[in-house]
Amino acid sequence: MVIGYVRVSGDKQDSDNQRFQLLKYANKKGLKIARWVDETISSRKGLEHRQLGQLLQELKPADILIVSEITRLGRSLFEIMEILNGIMKKGVVLHSLKEGYTLSDDINSKILAFAFC
Repeated sequence: MVIGYVRVSGDKQDSDNQRFQLLKYANKKGLKIARWVDETISSRKGLEHRQLGQLLQELKPADILIVSEITRLGRSLFEIMEILNGIMKKGVVLHSLKEGYTLSDDINSKILAFAFC
């Protein structure tokens, strides 16, 4: 399943631009986003209070998660690394548009994720 994850920090921000970017990317790659997770919440909130926390539990091997940028996943270096580690261990592929990363459970992705953070 291909999932698009969009997060903005406050009510005054608009998620439409992120959605547009994800759709454009998916179309270019021949992917069809089957599910959207769209939340308006600060990344300072713990994963247990964010839809992302639930999504991370539900992801299955071979799922594809598309984000506009890695920082949409979390605020701190350690939180992002923990999330990336969990995603890769599950066999989920992460596409991060801003950075141009495609991360999966291979050594190159792990090195790239480590170097990013």
